[in-house]
Amino acid sequence: MKRRQFLKTAAAVSLIPVLPASAQQTDVSEDEPLAKSLNYVKEAGKAKGHAKYAEGQICGNCMFFRPDQNNGCALFSNRRVEKEGWCLSWVATP
Repeated sequence: MKRRQFLKTAAAVSLIPVLPASAQQTDVSEDEPLAKSLNYVKEAGKAKGHAKYAEGQICGNCMFFRPDQNNGCALFSNRRVEKEGWCLSWVATP
C-alpha cells in the first residue's frame, strides 16, 4: 500500500465513531431535544392531554419498540425507552 493511500484510509477510518455498547444502550430522557419534539413521556398517563394520545397506546405495543434490543426504540436509534411510555409517533404493531 502506498503512503498516500494509507493516509487517506487512516483519515477515513478515524471519522467512524467508536462507541462502547453501553453508550448505545442509554435510556432516552424526556428532556432530550428529539424526545421533546416527539412529546415522549416515560408514563403514557402523562400524555392524556395530548390530542393524538388514545388510551392503551404505550411504547410496548408500538411498531417502533424493540423488546429484543433492550427495550429500544427505532426512532431513538434503538436506545432504551420505558415500555409504559408514549410519544406522538406511536403506531400500532401490525
